[in-house]
Amino acid sequence: MRMRQIVLALAAGLCLQGTAARADDIALLIGNRGQDSVFRNPDGTDASVFRRALREAGFRVIEPTDRDIRNLRLAAVSAANAIEANEVDRLVIVAMGPFATDGRDSWILSNNALGATRLTVGALGLSLTALTGIAAQRDIPAVIMVAPSGKPKLGQGLKPHLGAYDKDKRVTYVTGPAPKLADLLAESLLAEGVSFAEMARTAPAGVRVTGDLSERQGLMGTAAAPDDAAIELGFWQAVQALDTIAAYRVYLGEYP
Repeated sequence: MRMRQIVLALAAGLCLQGTAARADDIALLIGNRGQDSVFRNPDGTDASVFRRALREAGFRVIEPTDRDIRNLRLAAVSAANAIEANEVDRLVIVAMGPFATDGRDSWILSNNALGATRLTVGALGLSLTALTGIAAQRDIPAVIMVAPSGKPKLGQGLKPHLGAYDKDKRVTYVTGPAPKLADLLAESLLAEGVSFAEMARTAPAGVRVTGDLSERQGLMGTAAAPDDAAIELGFWQAVQALDTIAAYRVYLGEYP
């Protein structure tokens, strides 16, 4: 009996190792702060609605002071560095338009991007493919919210709208009008116990949800209890850590 209690205690300790210390919940908000009027979202939605909801949920919001390309890059690099240093538990990226696409990638355009071409857009905007790479660096809940708007004048090889970009199955993508995304963020994504799949099922018309649609995991975690297979796996890992004949006998007694 004593050996069984030791094994179970060790199993519980192993299960708790990954949750002992929490890092930050981070949001990268590329909104309309300091945005030139020619690029402004015609529906009037301001990034402050996203900022307020995220801060109230405990997220540290990283936001450029304006839409100058240098400040967009600094904000993105700040978020990327935190993730690389394993300092992030949850990540939300909000990208408000306008966008440009060449059919293979899409870019969030800066104030400097009027007249951008396929050859220059990489220096004048942030690639959504690159932001996907940032979001997928670590095994953490990650959501990219994309709100297309505006049709700026662009040069050769580009079209003034959201188009294709590389996605990762570990990241959840939410695309639609900014007002609907703001509501979905506050009412569903940031709610405790709401899975990505449930969030997708309740998304309003005009909002598309793709990528990670887990039934068990959401941005803020889920209330699902570990299943029998997970319990047995934890027990087996504890037995392997002890690596004694007595421990293996206890395991076989529980799981013949």
